[in-house]
Amino acid sequence: MIYAVDAENITIKGEGTLDGQGKKWWMEFFRVMIDLKDNGMRDINKYQPMWDAQNDTTAIYAETNKDYVSTLQRRFFRPPFIQPVRCKRVKIEGVKIVNSPFWTVNPEFCENVTIKDITIHNVPSPNTDGINPESCRNVHISDCHISVGDDCITIKSGRDAQARRLGVPCENITITNCTMLSGHGGVVIGSEMSGSVRKVTIS
Repeated sequence: MIYAVDAENITIKGEGTLDGQGKKWWMEFFRVMIDLKDNGMRDINKYQPMWDAQNDTTAIYAETNKDYVSTLQRRFFRPPFIQPVRCKRVKIEGVKIVNSPFWTVNPEFCENVTIKDITIHNVPSPNTDGINPESCRNVHISDCHISVGDDCITIKSGRDAQARRLGVPCENITITNCTMLSGHGGVVIGSEMSGSVRKVTIS
């Protein structure tokens, strides 16, 4: 929803509220999962064929084991709220973020990321992680308040063959003075961490 690739010097700062209007996404996710549970098959919604048409799903299937393929067959894609990719000097400070459709703050392959004094509230909701640095270097997260429908802060580096081939670790991560109210875990390492995780300090 807020997205950047190969950019530098990004700041999202202020006292306002960013609202992702996630409820419709969550309800559709619940509908799809309930149908899978009750009928043993997933009712594909109108967005899934659009995604399949734009992505090489054959390559994804070929790189993964059968268990993961089965999860992909019932996948449901929702947008992350804030996702810088291969960016340098990213700062997110002071804002309140609510109702993310999916992961809330998800920097990928970024360097020098500062996330300070933000509030994230995404409950009740499925799989709406709070802050997920993925294959990033030099990340400082502090003074944040997080209440979400999955893990509050998660350190990741990709999964399976694709991440092992890229081999980009998440490293030099500092997390301090944060509060987590609702969530599956406070600070979690993984589950997607095939590129390795190194040098993490949590206090």
